[in-house]
Amino acid sequence: MTVSGSGQGPAQTWRIQPAGPTVSGQLIELWRHRHLFRLFTIRALFDLYRNAVLGIVWMAVRPLMMVLPAIFVVGQVFGISAEPVPLPLFIIVGLACWIFIRRNIQWFTKSMNKNRAVLSRVYVSPLLLMVAQVSLGLVEFLAVMGLVAAAAVYYGPIEGLYYLDFGWHSLAIVPAIILGFLLALAIGCFSSILNALAQDTWLTMRYVLSFWMLATPIVYPVHVIPEQYRWIVYLNPLAPVVEVFRWGVLHYGTVHWGFVAVAAGEILVLLLLGIWFFGKQQNRLFDHM
Repeated sequence: MTVSGSGQGPAQTWRIQPAGPTVSGQLIELWRHRHLFRLFTIRALFDLYRNAVLGIVWMAVRPLMMVLPAIFVVGQVFGISAEPVPLPLFIIVGLACWIFIRRNIQWFTKSMNKNRAVLSRVYVSPLLLMVAQVSLGLVEFLAVMGLVAAAAVYYGPIEGLYYLDFGWHSLAIVPAIILGFLLALAIGCFSSILNALAQDTWLTMRYVLSFWMLATPIVYPVHVIPEQYRWIVYLNPLAPVVEVFRWGVLHYGTVHWGFVAVAAGEILVLLLLGIWFFGKQQNRLFDHM
């Protein structure tokens, strides 16, 4: 398919055509169709909120529904603290990173089914359609970071205790977000195809993600885990990502950069395998349109 456009400047031609199923072919195709990325990100946001009553407000309410029970269970039932950081602030920051990853996995998983109408009418890079869903996870992440800012105001000017420590360590937020996105994308490459072929995949993913959250020090500090078993926790690629993000925001805890490097390697391998699987199986999508 060739799309031509003309205006006051020179005419532009975008050629949309399938690429090979290899990893390099998928990445080349993604780059070739990058001009469509903005279109599909806006479309994803519009489709989500055009019939929503609360809209973006729901993005702030939903995390609170996770934060409040977590604070009660971790703080009151188990008596765990995150000194010197207040437990609510500790949990909200951890959940901000987790929600960014979880929501992206959710939307990536549903991306092929959501875009059946597009795939059935014109060839568009399926990988591009999936990556464009990142706008949904990013908007919700920013909403949760608004809660972090509100908590910082409460514990800062109001209580007189400033827990947000900005410095060079704050730059660690960027690689944490990038690694989190790549991890979600890697999982989405598998789950999006499987969900398009069998829609009960998403039901399974909900339980997997819930267990994954509990197995990761998101709402509880890692020091509650016996020291001899912590290396097992850090083999979970999500754990170092959350720890780096929390360290970048709160300057809390100690970052074990060796485990961060291991997590980055695990994510890279998983991503390459995911893109390879996605490229090999994407033709099956069109048989189920």
